[in-house]
Amino acid sequence: MTCEAGRRRSPRTAADTTPAIPVTSISDGRRAAISIDRFLRGESLTSQRDGEGPHDTRLFTNLTGVQPRDAISPTGPGGGYNKEEAVAEAGRCLQCQCLECVKACVYLEHFKEYPGRCIRKVTKNITSLPGKSYRTETPFINACSLCGLCGAVCPTDLDMGFVNREARKIMWSKRIMPPAIHHFAIADMDASNTGPEAIARNQPGYNSSTHLFFPGCQLSASAPGHVERMYLHLTNRLRGGVGLMLGCCGAPAAWAGRDDLFQQVLERFVHRWEEMSQPRIILACPTCSLMFKKSLPALPTLSLWEVLDEEGLPDDTPRGRGEVLAVHDACTARGAPEIQDGVRNIVRELGYQIEELPYSRSMTKCCGYGGLMYVTDRAVTDKVIESRIAESPSRLPCLLQQLPGFLRGEGQDFAPHSRSHLRGLHGGSRAQIRPHTVATPQQPPQPRREAARRTMGEPMPEPEAHSTLKLRIPPDVANRMERDFILVEDVQRTIHHAESTGNRLEIPGEGRFVAHYRPSLVTYWVEYAPWGDEYEVFNAYSHRMQIVKDTGQ
Repeated sequence: MTCEAGRRRSPRTAADTTPAIPVTSISDGRRAAISIDRFLRGESLTSQRDGEGPHDTRLFTNLTGVQPRDAISPTGPGGGYNKEEAVAEAGRCLQCQCLECVKACVYLEHFKEYPGRCIRKVTKNITSLPGKSYRTETPFINACSLCGLCGAVCPTDLDMGFVNREARKIMWSKRIMPPAIHHFAIADMDASNTGPEAIARNQPGYNSSTHLFFPGCQLSASAPGHVERMYLHLTNRLRGGVGLMLGCCGAPAAWAGRDDLFQQVLERFVHRWEEMSQPRIILACPTCSLMFKKSLPALPTLSLWEVLDEEGLPDDTPRGRGEVLAVHDACTARGAPEIQDGVRNIVRELGYQIEELPYSRSMTKCCGYGGLMYVTDRAVTDKVIESRIAESPSRLPCLLQQLPGFLRGEGQDFAPHSRSHLRGLHGGSRAQIRPHTVATPQQPPQPRREAARRTMGEPMPEPEAHSTLKLRIPPDVANRMERDFILVEDVQRTIHHAESTGNRLEIPGEGRFVAHYRPSLVTYWVEYAPWGDEYEVFNAYSHRMQIVKDTGQ
């Protein structure tokens, strides 16, 4: 067949030195077909065709472990391949695709996407006009932990964490981000920074501080007694006064894309720090370290691990006996070798051997907490947890205080890691995603407040009326509360509101009551019954619908 397209752009010319192999023949056929199609459509036959045929691209294909196989010589009729030879020759081909990030990232693997398509989806989600799209990719954008592993393994440094973080900022600025998505985390952050335990004090007997211990919201909430013990250790080792500040660094706001709120938290921190004579800040949490180094680089900060590595551990710290421990590096410490080295030095000093996980140090994986993944997509979070646990049969210490509650159990035997040694803790139980924040069924806010005040030698303020309610919460109800981010304090407030106002429903013949309470965006429901001077909780759940009373009009 002869046509104008064939005369204007022949798939092969006499000067063409490309070897005549099946792949080039396929390429020639595709180029010819495009020329015919363009000719019939009346389009340019040459515009934007520089990328056809063999050419260099940024595509990376990992050849690790790939063994080359000899080419198959055709013996079929006319010098071609017979069926068996064709199949064998085709079997030598590689799937020329990168997917290094998908192999490493549970989030990308879960959504079965690669960054090129991801970016197009995210872009469409944030640029669609009202009424033109349902913004179906909002869950995808918010399920990312923003850990940066994809960028660390990508040969071209493409970081979906950066893309999703910027997308969240844009959605907040355009008021197209549903506020309920991050409500729990933001409310938790606010409570950490404004509640009775949010203190900033110089060491008793000092008018200023040379150092300031800022343990962060997670360690303070999940283990207030250990914060107290560590603070006392620091006051015994460091001279000039060690202040204590309890609160949140603002990471939830930064992860949610709430830059305005994040800046408010930072400004509040700086104001309190200046009032304490601008001391050096000792940070227990790698996330706090990352937030301050990026947003407050002028502030003098140290990792607690660096201080302990230099100053030593408490004298009564238990020692290991040569057991092998695998170190989980926090993803927020990906670019902080001083933290990573400090942890390993302490683990070795305690008498343990170290096993490096396949994904460690700059290539470490997220534990499932970061980026607010844990409040936006539980299915992805569960997969992340399972993936991390499966990396090693060794017992896992960690340098991220959120990790023990997230990875506790699931068949994993947890040794007391270096910080747990400082706590004097041992063992573990079945895994649960535990929001160690303001409170949990196992850790209400009162002990944190008591520890903070006791540490600074201050009397406790009068407790709020609801906090004096004693609850009996069965394990199955407690587990559901943790999974649904319902705090003990939420249940106490709901029952107190019902009992003080009489606004409750009685279940006939069972002696139980059902009550609801809406302190903010969330409405809480509790099924309970009086039990002496306590209240037994049979069920607790929440939703974001608002109950409106019928006025009869």
